[in-house]
Amino acid sequence: MLELGRLNVLYAFHLSINGDKDGSVRTLAAGVRFSRDVAAGGSLFAAIVAKDLLANHFRAIEGLSRLAQFSSPERVQLQKVVAQLGPFSLDWEAAINRELNSLDRPDWHSSLQGIARNYAAALNNSSALPDLEQTLASAPQDLRDVIPSPKRVLEEKQDLENQLQRIRLLLK
Repeated sequence: MLELGRLNVLYAFHLSINGDKDGSVRTLAAGVRFSRDVAAGGSLFAAIVAKDLLANHFRAIEGLSRLAQFSSPERVQLQKVVAQLGPFSLDWEAAINRELNSLDRPDWHSSLQGIARNYAAALNNSSALPDLEQTLASAPQDLRDVIPSPKRVLEEKQDLENQLQRIRLLLK
């Protein structure tokens, strides 16, 4: 999926260079939808891949915006596809829950419940990160070793939110 998304970005540039700006915009719009769909129903890994693909498509939109200047209908088409992403574009909480559910073992069950609850809280409000870190510190070591780094996940989520905000401003 990662390679298909990257090829899509290259194809959008190819179309633009060959004078098919409308085709380039359609390709980028399809790529943004594809990128979002990569994360749908997947694990945290799928969400990270989707985040990378969205970032690649956003950079392509920015670059082509400077090079080719989108027409009003092209800009509207891109605005619509970006608006369809919603406020956060990816459901990080669902991805983390799927990730944690895959780790469920009888000896980890009660610890995982607390971690999942605190992970969700931290994803919704980064000020809850210390509570999550405290819960992780009290979990068995072998469980801690397989839990995705909360700081890193929050950084990825914030980075995508920043990029989403920037692309929305560009397309206004």
